[in-house]
Amino acid sequence: MQINEKFEKAFSTLKDKREDDYMMPVTEDRIRGAEVELDVVFPDSYKVFLREIGSSYWPNYFIGLNPLPVPATDVISITFRQRQVDGLPLPHYLIPIEDDGYGNYYCLDSSKMKDSECPVVFWNHDLSLDQTPEWIAASYIDWLYDQVNEALAIDAEYEKERNNS
Repeated sequence: MQINEKFEKAFSTLKDKREDDYMMPVTEDRIRGAEVELDVVFPDSYKVFLREIGSSYWPNYFIGLNPLPVPATDVISITFRQRQVDGLPLPHYLIPIEDDGYGNYYCLDSSKMKDSECPVVFWNHDLSLDQTPEWIAASYIDWLYDQVNEALAIDAEYEKERNNS
C-alpha cells in the first residue's frame, strides 16, 4: 500500500473518531517550536499527523500536539518528564508517541533518521540505560496505520459478537 493511501485511511478514521474539540491539528509554527524546544527533528510522517490530527485518544493515547497543551497527549511535556525520570531517563534521541500503560513508551528513534523518516521503537523502562530499543515499525505512518487497523478489527469483532448475542 502506498504511503498516501496509509495516511488517508489512518487519518480519515482518526478524524471520524475524534470526540474532543481540543484534540485539533496544529500549525507549522507550533510544530517547529516543539522541535526547537525538544532539540529534535520530527520525521515528516509525524509532522503530517500533527498538522492533520494533532493528537488522539482513539484507539489509544497517541502523543502529539494540540492548540492548548493536553498533559496526557502533549509530546513536549511527556518528553521532558521522561527525560528526567530517576534511574532510567529517556534518551534524548527518543520521542515518545504512545505510553503502553506500564511506564514504557513507543518512540520515534530520531538517531536513525533517513530520508526524513525514522523507525518506531519500544523503550522498556525496566531495562538498562544502554538498551537497544526494540524495533517496531519502519516509520510513524506504518506504525499508526497498523494501530488504527488493529483497533478497527477489534471493534468489528466486538460488534459481531454483540450482534450475535
